[in-house]
Amino acid sequence: MRGIRKLFFVIFVIVIIAVLFLILEISCMVIVGKRLIVEVEENGLYYFKPNQDGWYSHRLRVPSARINNIGARGEDIELDLLNTTKKYIFLGDSFTFGWELSDEQTISSYFLKGGSFDDNQVINYGNGGFGVYHMEEMYNFHNNLFNKGDIVVMVLIEADFYRLMVPYEESFVKEVFWKIREKSSLVSFLWASLRHMMGGFKEDGGFKGEGSVFEENGDNLLEFNEAVEEKGQKLVYVFYEYDYTDYSAYARDFCHKKGLFCITDVPSYIDVVRNRGGEVYAADAGHPSAESNEEVAKRITNFINYEIN
Repeated sequence: MRGIRKLFFVIFVIVIIAVLFLILEISCMVIVGKRLIVEVEENGLYYFKPNQDGWYSHRLRVPSARINNIGARGEDIELDLLNTTKKYIFLGDSFTFGWELSDEQTISSYFLKGGSFDDNQVINYGNGGFGVYHMEEMYNFHNNLFNKGDIVVMVLIEADFYRLMVPYEESFVKEVFWKIREKSSLVSFLWASLRHMMGGFKEDGGFKGEGSVFEENGDNLLEFNEAVEEKGQKLVYVFYEYDYTDYSAYARDFCHKKGLFCITDVPSYIDVVRNRGGEVYAADAGHPSAESNEEVAKRITNFINYEIN
């Protein structure tokens, strides 16, 4: 009899836990919503699954994002027009993705509106945590979508040079956990919050390499530029920082010597926002604000119009 009571007690506890989890899951789905789901390749490249809307940060104030039918942030693309129109492909990290901002407040979105392009011409493949090698692999991964005459814009902060691609190590536990995160808004939210507690986003914006960034990565930047040009496309490097440091100075000298298309005066356009009393940073005080994105987008538009087109 005692054994039966213990069994019923265990079953009762399991049912209670299951009901509580279900209530919390439904509440989280209603309040927070569904998290954006990513795929991971063996080489470590991760990217958003196409055709989804969802959140991407533990901060509840963050707007959800639309991932379109080709896995980029923004409105859907008319696939029939991909090979018949000139496109502008944005590669970058969370700055380019538009962290803490809505779909309409990204650099690529302001570029789209300021240049009077249509949704089929501007593609935002920015992604949080990307480094230079992630961006290059993202270009290669989607290369079948690009054609001759397209322009690639790669937005780089200094930290991007230190973010290496790490091959994906598959394990049963990891795969099961990923599947649970895909299905559960609650588990995804708790995991995102836990990761933030362990170490949130922080960029000091200062140049640490004293030229080593370009000494160590210069050949890679040149090789990627050559690969893009071999396909009949043009590449623009945008070296991004909020205040002038040697990062911009070294970038300017490097691009001048190597004959690359580069934008190295981004801080001047951030100053435009400061001088009018605008918000330079997004709500997390680390990523660019919508106002900063708009000014940088204007700079990119003018550069392309006068230097390339």
